[in-house]
Amino acid sequence: MKKVFLTPLVSLIVPFSLIHAANDEARVPVTVTIKTPTLGWKLKIQSAHTRGDQLLLVCLANPPGGVGLTAIGKASDTIQLGKGLADRKRVVYLLGKTWNWDQEGVIGVTPKELQKHLEGSQPVYTAKDGKAAKPLKGNDDDFIGLSYEKAVELAKQRKLPCRVVLKDGRPLPATMDHRPDRLNFVLENNVVTKVRRG
Repeated sequence: MKKVFLTPLVSLIVPFSLIHAANDEARVPVTVTIKTPTLGWKLKIQSAHTRGDQLLLVCLANPPGGVGLTAIGKASDTIQLGKGLADRKRVVYLLGKTWNWDQEGVIGVTPKELQKHLEGSQPVYTAKDGKAAKPLKGNDDDFIGLSYEKAVELAKQRKLPCRVVLKDGRPLPATMDHRPDRLNFVLENNVVTKVRRG
């Protein structure tokens, strides 16, 4: 008669389940709530970044379709981040703000201003997939002076999405969502003259 020992199998299952539970507990909700000029506004946390002891949250406010009821409203969104990130001092950068009052900890910005505010920060979350953001690869100045075709090829190598926002002085249609991994090219005679993220 053969003896079967199950102890090693049990000892493997228990630690794995404990590790899995610990990872679930390590993520905590991070909520941003803003006051809006009318009811029906939507808020989306686009990305999160760290710089020093700060957690920088980039949000996009979208107005309601049609006529909105004139009453101060609220909009909020929640993401899940590791507890160490969630405990940092929060600064909210808000794209799409159309009203003129301030809210503590919320800074209304344009996409161009946002780039300056995020300089020196490290992305830790993007709304695209809800996972940790990929570190920024290479130097964006590498694209300047390249033909459009070569710039797209380099962006593909670095696995970075890209688009043209200005061509020969003409602005091209572009969405207002902020994506820290996306490259925005300015072209003159099919050559990249400027590049920015967003």
